Amino acid sequence: MSNQIGFTTIGGGLRTKNFGDVNALICSNCNSEYLHHQEVRIFERQEGVEGGLRVSVNDLGAYIDNSLTGNPSERRGGIVIQFRCENCGCCSELRIAQHEGLSLVKMVGDDG
Repeated sequence: MSNQIGFTTIGGGLRTKNFGDVNALICSNCNSEYLHHQEVRIFERQEGVEGGLRVSVNDLGAYIDNSLTGNPSERRGGIVIQFRCENCGCCSELRIAQHEGLSLVKMVGDDG
């Protein structure tokens, strides 16, 4: 494994900083690697079914409801991890969507 430290752009707005055998997500606004996850939302939905389940976890607790608002997948399940940058305060989301057998990954910042 390489011990070089460098930046990598993976695509879908996802950028990382390499620390040898691990990568850290970096802020799209200021390039800081100090991102703290604020909330995790998990969406479960059967293909072709109108409703589904959302589980949200943050520092206040865990919540379960039937809202699919914010689901990154139009037809199936998804995961959203919300981050806040320690350096500049920018908020971003790591979105993972299931689509036709693929797991699609995208990082979205404050600007959408």
